[in-house]
Amino acid sequence: MKELSLGYIVTRKAVEDNQYRAEFNPSNLGLQDVFATTKEIYAANILNMGTVLDPTIGGDSKPLFDIAHPLDTGSVANKPATDIDLNESTLLTSMTTIRNNWVDERNIKISARAELVVVPTALEPVIVRLLRTTLRPGTNDNDVNAIQHVGGGLRDYIVNEFLTSNFAWFVKTDKRGLIYYDRVPFEMDMYVDFDTDNLKVKGRERYAFSYFDWRAMYASFPTRLKAMQRGETDGASSCWSDWQQPP
Repeated sequence: MKELSLGYIVTRKAVEDNQYRAEFNPSNLGLQDVFATTKEIYAANILNMGTVLDPTIGGDSKPLFDIAHPLDTGSVANKPATDIDLNESTLLTSMTTIRNNWVDERNIKISARAELVVVPTALEPVIVRLLRTTLRPGTNDNDVNAIQHVGGGLRDYIVNEFLTSNFAWFVKTDKRGLIYYDRVPFEMDMYVDFDTDNLKVKGRERYAFSYFDWRAMYASFPTRLKAMQRGETDGASSCWSDWQQPP
């Protein structure tokens, strides 16, 4: 659970000596923006650090993204064994993998579908070309764009500028699994110090980002070297609001 507290002080002389007193309105000094940006960073870090094991969450002794999530018998993956770049073929493969290969803890087939793609800024041109074309992207063929139809098609995409890799991409599924706990919503308070006449402003909130089921996401983490070798170039919105709060 993250607990954030931050504040600042405006001296009385600063207000008295400045003719633009409206500029010292607490809502104008960026405190709310700082808290909002910090929340975006913590939310994105669930994906950024998705290949790093955090034993306090998840429950299967594996990171969020792994090639061998354990089952009662066997294991199943929510990332490719060899990380691959985002293109038509790999996106269709991920959609098919989610639909055909995913099972529950007892190794029984479940109904799972890809819903949307989450990408960094650098991959925005790529995902726009993949999802916003009627015909097959990158070809002269008159084929339909299968991405829009396989398994019901993808609902949309999100570009998140807080993702730290320029080439990692993520697919959110229709399975519940990502959690956002809003324990104490953002609150701001202010008062004038009796001894100094300084105006003190503070903000505080408590929340947590976590997950309880890896089936909520699929991901690939190609390196910059792989992407550059394939001729890709560097070229992105909030994703935590799409997460589910527990009932």
